[in-house]
Amino acid sequence: AVHFFDPFKTLSRDNLEVASHVRLHTVAPSNGKGAAWIAAVTGLEESQIQIETYMPVASAFLDGTLPRPRTTVDIEVKAQLPSEEAFLGAKRKSFTIDSKDYMTLVMLGSQPTVKAMDEYMQQVHQME
Repeated sequence: AVHFFDPFKTLSRDNLEVASHVRLHTVAPSNGKGAAWIAAVTGLEESQIQIETYMPVASAFLDGTLPRPRTTVDIEVKAQLPSEEAFLGAKRKSFTIDSKDYMTLVMLGSQPTVKAMDEYMQQVHQME
């Protein structure tokens, strides 16, 4: 996993004025050490850390109903644009992800460039 700690630590070291305006909302760390630990690893003050009982995500992310790794699952993709519908061949298309398949999620923001997507695909192919 890639943590967000280092950028905060760099910000706190290099620009304390800007860092003083940061408020970090997060769930409690799994190590049980709380806000003091997060403050120590980010360089922020403990008063800047807000531990939330939950994050604003769908309940499926928290209640264990999402498919677990190494299980077969069917996913449905819904076209949002005519070009996506043309690509899928329908408004919706189902895909089976086998238990032996590997899947990678790349979040690039709302409108990634074709070049960015191509570069990510090239990197994925190098992993095989």
